[in-house]
Amino acid sequence: MAISNHRITLVDNQTVSFTYKGYRHGGRRQQSQLSHGEFIRRFAMHILPRGFVRIRHYGILSSSAKVKSLPAIRAQMPEQVVTPMVDARQTEPYKPGICLHCKTPGMVTVETLPKRGPPALTPYREYLKNNH
Repeated sequence: MAISNHRITLVDNQTVSFTYKGYRHGGRRQQSQLSHGEFIRRFAMHILPRGFVRIRHYGILSSSAKVKSLPAIRAQMPEQVVTPMVDARQTEPYKPGICLHCKTPGMVTVETLPKRGPPALTPYREYLKNNH
């Protein structure tokens, strides 16, 4: 909720009143009243950190122009021929003991990791931890 001075309607000793566009209610203008602290907190959330720059879409990407401009731009671009990628697993059967890179046997599964979280401390990892 970015705000400009003309939307602030009243400031008293305890609250700040301002208008906003209620998109849940068909874009009608609505009034809101917040305490000073809450108003400042919400306002401060829109201050960019040092070194950041706010960029808004303009030109062909502006919301009013992109409905017409993007289809026109795509129509002018040459058609791209997409060649499907070949999955290596479809051309050769998977052999778990053979290295996919150098094709030599001798690969050994040391540990199978779970899908989430850090790996559990297995006897092999504990051996490495204690001996290195």
